[in-house]
Amino acid sequence: MKLFTFFGTWVGSIILVVGFVLILTLLKRIFRKYWPKWLQVVDFLPPLLLLLTHILSLHGFGLTIAPFLILAWCLIGIASALMYAYRDGELIYAKFFKTIWKITDIYMIIWYLIILILLLF
Repeated sequence: MKLFTFFGTWVGSIILVVGFVLILTLLKRIFRKYWPKWLQVVDFLPPLLLLLTHILSLHGFGLTIAPFLILAWCLIGIASALMYAYRDGELIYAKFFKTIWKITDIYMIIWYLIILILLLF
């Protein structure tokens, strides 16, 4: 339980994210030959950032914003699917999922940084 409390602080969450990125970067370098070219380290961050955003908002504000983040993320996915279907006349899954995952990377990083900034001030 103390570990959960430590990651509920902004320092603990930053340490966890930096450590996670460093470990993945090291694994990417070690397995350079087998690591897919299209897979980046940042692609592993959204689940961790969603969890940390949940923990930080719960500890800092007394309520979690994770359900609202997930709802907005789903709405972004629906809007993206409708955009592709309207523009191209069909939905190509590979193109859609690659786009939505890149949007998710940016979306989760922005919300994690917003929660960190709100906790600092």
